[in-house]
Amino acid sequence: MSKGFQRDLMYNLGEKPNMSVLKGLISLIDGYLAYFFDDPDPFDYAIKRGALGKEFANEWREIYRTLYKIAYTLKRIPEIRKYVVAQGTLRSLSLPLSLTGGLLAIFSIFASEPFNPLLMLIAGSLVATAGAGALILSWIAGKRVAETIDKYFKEHKEKYKFKRTYLKKVVQKLLYSLAYYLKKEGTDLENFKFKMFNSFYEGIIVLKKPKLFRKKYIVKFNPKELPF
Repeated sequence: MSKGFQRDLMYNLGEKPNMSVLKGLISLIDGYLAYFFDDPDPFDYAIKRGALGKEFANEWREIYRTLYKIAYTLKRIPEIRKYVVAQGTLRSLSLPLSLTGGLLAIFSIFASEPFNPLLMLIAGSLVATAGAGALILSWIAGKRVAETIDKYFKEHKEKYKFKRTYLKKVVQKLLYSLAYYLKKEGTDLENFKFKMFNSFYEGIIVLKKPKLFRKKYIVKFNPKELPF
């Protein structure tokens, strides 16, 4: 690696790491720190096959175990199952209802005897409204899932303190590594924007904060704070 590489602050990911895997992994682990628990198995497959070099593959074993220990905790939260089931059911209903309602409304324009165009339009509107309602309720159920998880982890803060501290450190090193390899391949870090669930990392600048329909911060690197 070049003289600018600092082993204690960044990972040696080899000469040509898979940048898609690297970016996705940062999002995955950052998500766990915000209680969004995605599946790490696809990354496990890629990393074991050298996507991020041999050195990181060795540490990945500990990272992988830590992610699963945190995710397994969800089974201990009794209320969460009903919200997850409700969210999945409502989401699966929202699209077909909305499409059916839209089609009925369109067909009402061309309807003729024995079909009543007005009744078809009313029926289509009602079905489409039901679809929209199901989608909104699925968002509410999803919010309840996030709130329930957040409440549980805050109540058991000390139990997961060391695991969260470790994962935060991993993400920080991965962010520095991402910036290093992007710069190495000629990317202008000043114009490279990406999304993060959390904004408490060093070396980044927040451009936009989360909103109702945007769960992540939009950020970019701060070259002045990068360790190379």
